[in-house]
Amino acid sequence: MEDNIKSDSKRFPYGAINNKKSLSSIFILLGTVSSLYLCAFYIPVLGRSIIQGWVILSAWTLIVFIRKTDHFYRSEVLTLISYVYFAATSLYLMHLVSLEQTFFFTENMAVQFWHGTGIIESFGLAAIIYLHYRKISLVHCAVFCIVLPIIIIVMISTGFFPACVSVSGGFTIYMKISSVMISILFLLGIYSVFTFFKSGNNKSDLLISTAFLLSACSIFIFALNEGRFHSLIIISYILKALAYHSLYRGVFLEAVLSPLKDLRNTEAELRKDQFFYTQTLAAVKDGMFRYYPKRDLLEVSSIWEEMTGHSLTDHTGNNSYLRELFTQEDQKKLTSALKSADKDGTPLKEEFLVNHKDGSRFWVLMRGRMGIDYDGKPCLIGMMTDISWRKKIEKELILSKEKAEESNRLKTSFLANISHEIRTPLNVILGFTGLLIKDLPDDENTEERLNHIQLIRQSSNQLISIISDIIDISRIQNESISLQIQKVNIQSLLQNLYTVYRKLMDDRAKKEIRLCWSLPDEMSENIYLNTDIERFHQIWQNLLNNAMKFIEYGQISFGIFSYDPELNNIVFFVEDTGPGISSGKDQIIFERFRQGEEGLARRYGGSGLGLSICWEILQQMKGDIKLDRSYAQGARFLFTLPEYSHDAH
Repeated sequence: MEDNIKSDSKRFPYGAINNKKSLSSIFILLGTVSSLYLCAFYIPVLGRSIIQGWVILSAWTLIVFIRKTDHFYRSEVLTLISYVYFAATSLYLMHLVSLEQTFFFTENMAVQFWHGTGIIESFGLAAIIYLHYRKISLVHCAVFCIVLPIIIIVMISTGFFPACVSVSGGFTIYMKISSVMISILFLLGIYSVFTFFKSGNNKSDLLISTAFLLSACSIFIFALNEGRFHSLIIISYILKALAYHSLYRGVFLEAVLSPLKDLRNTEAELRKDQFFYTQTLAAVKDGMFRYYPKRDLLEVSSIWEEMTGHSLTDHTGNNSYLRELFTQEDQKKLTSALKSADKDGTPLKEEFLVNHKDGSRFWVLMRGRMGIDYDGKPCLIGMMTDISWRKKIEKELILSKEKAEESNRLKTSFLANISHEIRTPLNVILGFTGLLIKDLPDDENTEERLNHIQLIRQSSNQLISIISDIIDISRIQNESISLQIQKVNIQSLLQNLYTVYRKLMDDRAKKEIRLCWSLPDEMSENIYLNTDIERFHQIWQNLLNNAMKFIEYGQISFGIFSYDPELNNIVFFVEDTGPGISSGKDQIIFERFRQGEEGLARRYGGSGLGLSICWEILQQMKGDIKLDRSYAQGARFLFTLPEYSHDAH
């Protein structure tokens, strides 16, 4: 525990230092007060002169501080209180002269001057609090503080001021009653300080309230004395001196020390911010600028001049400077953007090609918006960023895109040519297979020969289908497919599909597969769809081929799943009772050259393009396709087309 205390005292010695300073201040104050008392007791004129001089010096010094620090002084009330106490020093000066009743001064006049200081301080304090409450200007309050002591001095000098000392030598009733009222007003001043006019500095408020309390005690003790006890008079004088000293310290803390402390903290924060912004701007390497529209004045930073190589000071004006930096077209664009920003506050954000002093050119992005400078003048504040690297990348991307498009065109042209070259001999092969089947002799090898010929025909058809799919996906990728919209009878199309695929399955020895098509019961028999019949038919073919490929027995169904005339929406379906598609493969199956399971191509064949072509075509037709996960008996595909119409004919 002791070690911790020692270590803390080493790390935080300031508390001990402050305590030592406080004790030293108390001893110095006690010593000073004792010295003043002894001096005033044994050498009355010198001691009282020193005390009164201390009072006057405190008030005058306080006023000097306030006048020197009025540009950052924060409390108008404390300024007014200082004015009141300063005004009272004029009567202290008169009282100092009349201490020995020299010239035309009498004992009564000396007491009147002393009592007048209390009147000015207390009633003046109440008056300025009232004037401040009524929002009277500071100038008028200052005039009041000047006029009040003049009136009292004139009244005392001409004999119009009430007598304070009676013929018998004691104080008058007026003196006693007014002293009590003065003390009460000082106490009300203490209440006002802690209630209405808090300065924000607790120590300052406490010292000012202490000054009021000491002033009240000084007046009260002086009135009780009635001139009989010399010691009480000295104590009254010393209390008044301490009151002025306490007021001086209280106002000084608020007027000078607190603002200076805040100013020092603010300065430290500003230095930090300045360092941060300076380092940031140096790291960013962006050129800063300010443009004043009313004066047509342009100011640029040193980084701007480093970026461009042009110095603004080398030119006679903005126009010659801008002509060096920008082309004539960009200069007009910049001028127009600056006018728009000044007129309606439109933010500046434009790209320009800048001429460097060495003859090279580079792209910049200029951004800015209207604001105000440190003098409050409206100006456009912004920055210039070098974007040459971005322009270079954009140019490279454009070239890469053009090369890719050219490659796609060459690929499409190659595929079209190779398709023609491959299809021609395949069609010849298919034609000869038909002739071979027709001219087969009827002997014991006929069935075997027929199977071989059928295998040749089937393989040729598969090859033609794969080539067609590759060409279609290439055309779709290049967006070279145009849609020919026409009215299609859905019932007729579905019936034709059933006829074609029933025969196709019979030819492929898949007679055990049931094929059926259906419509919702509530649909009319004549429903037409506005679409591209060729692409619509291709979607059905790919989906039915896909279903037929993965099923050996069971059922394939297709048709209209649902429709909503009000929403102008129709949903078609193709489903089978085959092996289905594993979970998590919903999107993979629509990618090019992908199938639901790896290795299915070896078992069932296919290129993995059928579903991808369906998805691409439907995207161009603003439709959609998805795998229905609610169907658990195999696989069901649902697709929609956005537009259809009813026709009664």
